[in-house]
Amino acid sequence: MLRKYVRQLRPLQEKYVAPIDKVQSFLTEADTGKATKSEQAIVVAYNMKKGMSEEEAYKTGEIPDAEWKKVNASLKKDGKAIVDSMPDVGDYLVHYGRGSADNYFGKNYKLPAKDTTPKTDLYSNTGRAFSLKKADGAVLLSPKGGEATGVIKASIENFQKNEGGKVSAGMDEVVDFLKNDLDNLALKGRFVEVEKSKIEFTDWYVNKSDRKTELRKKSNKSSDKEIELHMKAELSFYKIPRQSKNYKKNLINNSLMLTKSELEGKYFPAFVQSEFDISGARIKPKYIKTQDDEEFYNDNTKLKAQAIKLLEIGIKQSQFHKKFASTFEESGELKKYIIYEAASGHYKFTGTTGTSYTGNNLAVAKELMEFEVSGDRGATKIYTNMFSWCTKNQDLVDKFDLSFKASGKSAYTKFAIPSKKEKLLPQLEMVINDEYENIQEELNQLMSEKMYLQEGVLDVLKRGFSSAKDAIQNIKNKIVNLIQRFLKTVIFKFTEMIRRLLKNNFNIGLKALGLELQANVSFK
Repeated sequence: MLRKYVRQLRPLQEKYVAPIDKVQSFLTEADTGKATKSEQAIVVAYNMKKGMSEEEAYKTGEIPDAEWKKVNASLKKDGKAIVDSMPDVGDYLVHYGRGSADNYFGKNYKLPAKDTTPKTDLYSNTGRAFSLKKADGAVLLSPKGGEATGVIKASIENFQKNEGGKVSAGMDEVVDFLKNDLDNLALKGRFVEVEKSKIEFTDWYVNKSDRKTELRKKSNKSSDKEIELHMKAELSFYKIPRQSKNYKKNLINNSLMLTKSELEGKYFPAFVQSEFDISGARIKPKYIKTQDDEEFYNDNTKLKAQAIKLLEIGIKQSQFHKKFASTFEESGELKKYIIYEAASGHYKFTGTTGTSYTGNNLAVAKELMEFEVSGDRGATKIYTNMFSWCTKNQDLVDKFDLSFKASGKSAYTKFAIPSKKEKLLPQLEMVINDEYENIQEELNQLMSEKMYLQEGVLDVLKRGFSSAKDAIQNIKNKIVNLIQRFLKTVIFKFTEMIRRLLKNNFNIGLKALGLELQANVSFK
């Protein structure tokens, strides 16, 4: 098609500093309620495609009346678009999500693991059990300590039984951390948002603290802009507001780097004691249930102290991440077993090891269905061999994340593994295919006329032209104009797609395009 004519443009080489309010959306799970409704929309659309009425479709899919009423027209439209791209997987689909399967992490490993939510999102009457994954990225899992420990322990057991492999001592430390320390990195009775707390502290640190004055004295007449970049860079090392691997590029001098003892011993206390108002970082008022809650909610000093606790936990998250990063990267073939357990729940719901579950426990996801929607068009891809997909994507383990997951007034540290995020090319191919369908009939007709005219079959087309050559040239011009129209439409739609992507979130948009914006900026 046109792929060989399309090249990826190199981004401008410009040093980029992320806005402090950027959210780590790559590893953030989609809203659970919306995800469930999307799954239900797919189930009903599939059943309706099989000839059922809407009511029959959602009842066959075992979706309660009250839940189906909450699925809006937009989700239904997306569900139909996805199903239109799906192959036949059975006579009907059933939505699955309220499972009561046994959790063998708790039974066999004596862990505080009680979650019974199936890995299967929907299954067919033929027994095909699918885990759904949005192509634009999600997470395979983001559990608390007990569940996370179970995933690693089950993966090690599976690896050793299947391959007789040895596990490094570092992985024993990982298990010990997940089992004994992960759940301690939490805050109950939380009244401030995690990300907003980081943003508020950064604002105070850059604009109100004495750090800028101190750096002016030590930095050999650096500009205010350079000093601010330095201050944000040194905070990013401590995961405030987010961690950057390239923080050193913005440091004026490594020797001026903020130390952990300075941050915790000087600036954290100064922030709490300041008059700086962080009421904008408070959680939603709906979580305030008692008089004590309300008093805390309106006490600015207490809110700041709580924000600091979250920052301190964030620093510990960063320390543990750095400690174990190399352990995961060097874990070899164990990685694919970690991804497999995270994606399928094979051991969690059966208490057995293996790489290809063929039993009838519907909680275990046997296949992975990837989907996306672009406008009125949907696309799906089914990986029928779950372990094969996990093997090809085992390096996702290297991207593990320790970060907060908030729920109501509680925030705990999750051990998250991201799923693969697709690039934009499949969407471009979708646009090309759509537009080609629009011109295919007309193009075939013109090509046929040209061919027949050259063979002397359509002499009647000479009528109105001085010669057969002029008639052929006229058809050629029509073909050229048609192809030009096709290309202009494709380019316009592709440009609009990129524009919307970058408008929604510039940085995530660049990642989706496979680009990273960097620059070298010098001040003279």
